[in-house]
Amino acid sequence: MKGRTTIRFTGGALDGTVEEIQSKAATEELTWSKGSYFSVLDNGDIGVMNVGPKGFHQGWFGYSVEVYQKAFRTGSEIPYEYKVDRMIGRCAAITKTGKRCQHIHIAKGKYCPTHKNHTGESVPDELIV
Repeated sequence: MKGRTTIRFTGGALDGTVEEIQSKAATEELTWSKGSYFSVLDNGDIGVMNVGPKGFHQGWFGYSVEVYQKAFRTGSEIPYEYKVDRMIGRCAAITKTGKRCQHIHIAKGKYCPTHKNHTGESVPDELIV
């Protein structure tokens, strides 16, 4: 099919999986969410949650993804090899409405690009992933 390509995953949870994707989506790295995340529950406890039909619980602060790296192509499929698990953390900023920002923070930081110049501490450090 025009504009589409076939990829094959090796290693990690997707080992042996073959998918057809848009050709332009075949970037150098692909990530796959494991379907669970960490959240501060309504009672203040920290829990591991599964992503449901409504998405994340309002108290989510991090989740894990598997990272796959594009490998050398030898046939018709583009191979992607498992590289590492990576934690994705939530921006620590509190919005004007008093709720925590829903965006992910930039690498080695606490804030998303919108709030990167934020200077106040919004949440305890132990909740920063």
